[in-house]
Amino acid sequence: MNSKPLLSIIMPMYNRESLVIETLNSIKNQSFKNWECLIIDDHSEDRSYGLVEKWIERDNRFLIFSRPDSRKKGANSCRNFGIEISSGRFIHFFDSDDLADPDCFKIALDAIQSNSYDYCRFGREIFYKTPNFSLDTSGTIINQLSRNTYEDMITYKIVFNTCNVIWLKSSLGEERFNEDIVFGDEWEFYGRLLLKSLHGINIEKTLFYGRKHKNSTTFEYLNQNRERLKSKVIASLSLIDTIPIKLYTKNIAEYFNSLAFQLNSPLVLKANFKKSNFSFFRKKAYLLIMYTNPLSRPLLVIKGKILKKLKS
Repeated sequence: MNSKPLLSIIMPMYNRESLVIETLNSIKNQSFKNWECLIIDDHSEDRSYGLVEKWIERDNRFLIFSRPDSRKKGANSCRNFGIEISSGRFIHFFDSDDLADPDCFKIALDAIQSNSYDYCRFGREIFYKTPNFSLDTSGTIINQLSRNTYEDMITYKIVFNTCNVIWLKSSLGEERFNEDIVFGDEWEFYGRLLLKSLHGINIEKTLFYGRKHKNSTTFEYLNQNRERLKSKVIASLSLIDTIPIKLYTKNIAEYFNSLAFQLNSPLVLKANFKKSNFSFFRKKAYLLIMYTNPLSRPLLVIKGKILKKLKS
């Protein structure tokens, strides 16, 4: 490269031979050009590595690496390795099967640099086969996010996905993805970051498109995959432990209470009790329901969703 890139795109890859070239083209076609794309292969067992290695000969902004054998297998290990070797001022985590609006980087980087923000969040839509880039015809609405955005993010009032945020690299500090978490990882990681009172900006326009298919982690989680459910429990316990008591609001306590029943996790319920202001009798009642009356759990989950809608 002739100059140091402004943006480092970090892309973990595993067995994506049928999709990754479309994703790389989505990056190559960006109107903003000053970037590097670091593709970290998680030891794919198909032709992904060879296809990408050949394709990127056309453009030296793309670089491919194999995850070092000394690093734990998994997308988060690849992302953390990517952070370490990146040279851009800003970081964008990009999955190897997703697509971006052609102006995604330009709009987001213009916004994040307008007032020295720590991060920029933008709209994301999901697609199953072909994204509709003309879906969002609205103007670009930009608004600041308060330093209390952590609560809205943790409770999913504002959704932060792995790929719909660009971060100022220096704002990450020493924080990294938890490599033991395989679902809920960005929620846990970004929660830790936002608890540092980072200064953010939000773009109310769809700039990113997340592909959904039967092999996606979200699909597996919704279908009660045990590994994904266990991972969400680990992410929840980590986040509960990280949030200081003074920042543990009523909304956060109510959210984790509902989540504990969705996950059927006494561990999450008890951890939440230690941080919340729930009364002694309310705690005992919830524990009794958790342990002795599983038929009541769906009702509590539904109740939580109804209350959330009424408040919004």
